[in-house]
Amino acid sequence: MRFNNLEDAAAYDDVNLDLNELGQHVILPSSYIGGPHNLGQGFQDSMAIACYFRKVDIFLTMTTNPCWPEIEWELLPGQTAYDCPDLVAHVFQMKRKAVIKYIYKHSIFGKAVTYVYTIEFQK
Repeated sequence: MRFNNLEDAAAYDDVNLDLNELGQHVILPSSYIGGPHNLGQGFQDSMAIACYFRKVDIFLTMTTNPCWPEIEWELLPGQTAYDCPDLVAHVFQMKRKAVIKYIYKHSIFGKAVTYVYTIEFQK
């Protein structure tokens, strides 16, 4: 018998239900952003870059502030930044690009040869 979801399987035979027999094993490809293979591939790429250039100079951390004016300007009355995670992510991406551009254009840390970044969402 074929089931559409776990509820169908549980409703069909609740007594003899073995959850280990339901579903299928899926391996996410490295092109799936945030998957374990993607994270591993990003780590390996970063280590290869660091090995090639022999020296890592800066470790910079940037966090999002939900009270940034750019975010608050776009909120509707009664909304908070937590109601619009897409807006917060978009503003963060714009500011991240601006910081990287500023570092390259003004050489504030010296001449930058390459950079690697990762984004971690905390919930």
